[in-house]
Amino acid sequence: MKIGRKLTKAIPYLGAGGIVIISALLGVTIFLTKAEIQWIAFLTGSLVAASIALSSHFSSHAWKMTRRNVQLASARNKLAAETVLRLRAEKSLEEASHAAHFLDEALPAMLSYLDSERRVGFHNRAFAEWLGRRDARLDGRNVAELLGVAQYAEVKERLDEAYSGSVVRYEHTRKMEDGRVFRMAVQYLPHFGEKGKVLGVFAILTDITRREDIAVEREIYAGTMAGELTAWRDVGHRLSDALANDEFMLFAQKIIPVARDAPKATFLEILLRLQEEEENLMPPGAFIPLAEQCGLLPDLDRWVVRNVLAWEATEAGGTRAICSINVSGATIREPGIVEFIREQIRAKGPKSPILCFELSEIDALADVDRTTYFVRELKRDGCRFALCGFGRDPVSMSMLKQLPLDYVKIDAGIIVNLLRDEIAVAKVKGINRVAHSLGIKTIAECVESEAILTHLETLDVDFAQGFAISRPAPLIAPARDVIERDRYVGAHQRFS
Repeated sequence: MKIGRKLTKAIPYLGAGGIVIISALLGVTIFLTKAEIQWIAFLTGSLVAASIALSSHFSSHAWKMTRRNVQLASARNKLAAETVLRLRAEKSLEEASHAAHFLDEALPAMLSYLDSERRVGFHNRAFAEWLGRRDARLDGRNVAELLGVAQYAEVKERLDEAYSGSVVRYEHTRKMEDGRVFRMAVQYLPHFGEKGKVLGVFAILTDITRREDIAVEREIYAGTMAGELTAWRDVGHRLSDALANDEFMLFAQKIIPVARDAPKATFLEILLRLQEEEENLMPPGAFIPLAEQCGLLPDLDRWVVRNVLAWEATEAGGTRAICSINVSGATIREPGIVEFIREQIRAKGPKSPILCFELSEIDALADVDRTTYFVRELKRDGCRFALCGFGRDPVSMSMLKQLPLDYVKIDAGIIVNLLRDEIAVAKVKGINRVAHSLGIKTIAECVESEAILTHLETLDVDFAQGFAISRPAPLIAPARDVIERDRYVGAHQRFS
């Protein structure tokens, strides 16, 4: 290529040099032939012919070079135009991908498109999670198959209206398999083709469940429990009397280390029981929604903190036990609760148990500022904090970064399916990876078998809790006795 470019540049000089050489030769020849007229005419003609030939050859090369330069300039312009178009296309694609991400991944509303045969042609993440089939292939499947006979029967009439060309809007309540109840706003929007033919239907579902709706359900539940399971005429008065007369009992359930490098300190979850429950008059914990309805949860949580701290470290086998206590959102928002806990801790001195407060995702998200204050202030007094039920619903990862948590408790619904559901395994791995990256330990709830406990070892979960480890036992007994009641003592000894 370099040689070709040098040759192209040298062509004009070669032509001129050739003419000079021929002219010199002509002059020498005329001199040698003694300037005879016939030779002069012949040689002059030869010189003209050679000059014309060289000029023609030079012009041809010059024309070719000009044409190639024009072609090259045209190619450069086309390349520049194509580069601009490519950059525009990449930018448009990036913008489209960004928009598609919001539509497919970030949009909280459940969106799907059903074709003329009522098969799913498109769906976003929220729709798949609503069906409980996040990792399943839904496109191409009939909506009747996905919803099941009973649920499809509930929506069929409305879908028929949409396929007839009407815009359909309505609200309905749906109860999930895990007992959760959602209030949904539903829209069916027909997709029209040529000549007004309906090609399909866009289905948009929005969760409009309000906390007031949950409160109404709890109120109904509380009234049912009080009426059917107790003989209490005044629930609030009865629970207040139980608090005043110390009719509540503290139970503890062991939490054991699973990971080899997990701390080996005695770790207990504190459970509150009413004496009437132990007499089989009520299910365990049945009074909790009643107490919430009566606004007594802050008083109950204060009672638990006071009595747990009264349980001296000497009763825990000579070591400081970690006592995990569930606190309600009402307690977190209670004025003066931080000061009360701080005073109780300082009054008991350095031998008091280490308190670990368990927060629910709903309560933490309901009042992030107050929750953050509660956690950060009590961290100064050596308290620890856990977020329970983690993984049940999507949670903002900013919450994990904002709160200085020590533990996340992986939801029981995930753990119980660990041996038969690859999605549950993937969730545990994901939760573990995120938590560990933030310096947070993980606790598996509801470990009901030795097989699940063994599987948790391979998943690098830090702690485990459940009936496969120990059953709840009265806290009034020493913690070492609680350990001896473990259903599988060997499971504890493996990690001690």
